Amino acid sequence: MLFRSCTGYEDKPSGRQACLDELDKKILEASALSAKPFGDKNLLYYALYLDEGYVKLFDMSVCSILSHTNALFDVLVITDENTKRLIQTTQAAQLIDIKYLITETPTDGVEASKKKISIFEWDKIKDYAKVLFLDCDTAAIAGIDEIFSENLRGEYLYSVNNKIGRAHV
Repeated sequence: MLFRSCTGYEDKPSGRQACLDELDKKILEASALSAKPFGDKNLLYYALYLDEGYVKLFDMSVCSILSHTNALFDVLVITDENTKRLIQTTQAAQLIDIKYLITETPTDGVEASKKKISIFEWDKIKDYAKVLFLDCDTAAIAGIDEIFSENLRGEYLYSVNNKIGRAHV
């Protein structure tokens, strides 16, 4: 587990540095891996815990993407059992077969945020060529087909710069 050494994370310089050191180590390990995709499918994933409000945001996010997108992709949610039960009652869950990676319930928002990288512990990750993480408050105003059809180089980590509430690539 990536944050094993940060389990007792405290918001102070030594705690943050320990987490950054662990991330640096994982980045070095990842850079030694082949850039060739393992699978041929696309994956959209979320990490979601703690609050019914996040479940509602997730539902709106997935439904907005489905209403604008033709690309084929699977949806994975990294969550706990209680939140999974809430997600299964959403409109999104009625429209698509959501996959789940069940983890322990985080103790706070910082721990919940760390769960995003649990994706690397998911046994089916190698089935996917392109993986896109979204926060629950992401809504699509156009299709995401272009993201999945883009010819991306495997040795790069692509991200979005968010300025004044607008995403810029």
